[in-house]
Amino acid sequence: MRYVHKRNDIDDIEGIYIMINWLTFIPAIFELLGVKFLGDKKKLGFIASAIGNVLWIAYVFVSDSTYGLLLVCGIAIILNIRGYIKWRRDYELVN
Repeated sequence: MRYVHKRNDIDDIEGIYIMINWLTFIPAIFELLGVKFLGDKKKLGFIASAIGNVLWIAYVFVSDSTYGLLLVCGIAIILNIRGYIKWRRDYELVN
């Protein structure tokens, strides 16, 4: 008699968990692009970094774990906004 594996709810949950873990590359790429663009003194760096942080926050709620990351990303968004405001103000003073 051959054993045939039937899919069950546990298989579905494992598949979703693996997919969610692979999706963490998306916010990581946005974060790295943000750092790169900020290093090049481009405004796009703030936007990319903010998108990355929002995606990390969404990941925390979807994965129901890593709440420390939620704190870090919340603070990073505030620092991004602060940095953008300061950068814009300094840019307007120069021009």
